[in-house]
Amino acid sequence: MPAISVIVPIYNGEQYIHRCVDSILSQTFEDFELILVDDGSTDSCGYICDEYAKKDSRVTVIHSVNQGVSKARNLGLSVACGEYVAFCDGDDFYKDCLLEHTYKTAINTGAEVVSYLLQRISNEDDTENEGKALEIIDLTQENRFDFLYKVVTWQTKGWQACRSIFKRQYIDEKNILFCDTCGNFAEDLGFTLEYLLYASWIAFLNEHLYCYYDVRQDSMMNKSKRVYKVNEVNELSYYLNPIMKQVLTAEQFAEIHHHIINNQVVDMYSAKTIRELSHWCKLLKSVERDQYFKEQNKAFFCSSIKTQLKKSNHPIIKYYLSQRMIITRYLGTLNKFRLYFDIMINRLLSMVYRK
Repeated sequence: MPAISVIVPIYNGEQYIHRCVDSILSQTFEDFELILVDDGSTDSCGYICDEYAKKDSRVTVIHSVNQGVSKARNLGLSVACGEYVAFCDGDDFYKDCLLEHTYKTAINTGAEVVSYLLQRISNEDDTENEGKALEIIDLTQENRFDFLYKVVTWQTKGWQACRSIFKRQYIDEKNILFCDTCGNFAEDLGFTLEYLLYASWIAFLNEHLYCYYDVRQDSMMNKSKRVYKVNEVNELSYYLNPIMKQVLTAEQFAEIHHHIINNQVVDMYSAKTIRELSHWCKLLKSVERDQYFKEQNKAFFCSSIKTQLKKSNHPIIKYYLSQRMIITRYLGTLNKFRLYFDIMINRLLSMVYRK
């Protein structure tokens, strides 16, 4: 059994594949298998993958029809046999010591997840700040939700699957897979959240070990910057709901759902005109599982109101002075007329209380 299985989903991108695969095969750590999943590429990627397999016995190639990155990664997981699993996207590449440093850290600390920093190679100065060399987090029943909350609110490093190695035992025992119904956006957030429901030890290596190529115009991350992915993250939440409720309470999951969604509607808070608000109302009305969307957001709103009632002497005024609370209620109703009414009251009260 190899120490690490490295899974690379590939769809076209023949101009990047050599750099990606060569960076893995030239690692200072050699006890790994490389699983290349050709997801129905229409260029020469499939042929290039086969050539690598002929030259290096560590390389396995899977050819499939195009089904998307999630199903490609799941195909890789179905044949992986390493003690740990790592991921790399076909247009990215590893620093030469990634596997060595992460595996040694995993063995020395007993961590089930070892994460590291990314370096965006379109601008080599655009890197995350390094801190102390190694951080260890002990996940327990008491602090697990707090850590998951930090993940979905971007308060901690490392929810992308490509920036961690994972112990395969947990993946197999819990049948952890990538959500293949939420498009190609944030599917690795779902994988990481599900994995963190069961992991006990997490190690953070404050080293830039993974190079992320963010110039490619048709890459999924660049598309996500231009297109609002509300429907996809709602579908991800729907997928995670029965899984995460095995460990979290319904109230805790509603909060996780809200913050997954909130990352995609954050611009709504700065909408200043009826036209801008109408655009957002139209966008959110397009959510396919709208009843589920409203139920989960309503649950979060009700929980937030209860907290506010306990803390505030004037909860109604505090509610109408908070655009965040107003929009939170809207997400639980999708009633645009109530939204417009709430915004009107907000502006009137703001004139009185914020002079």
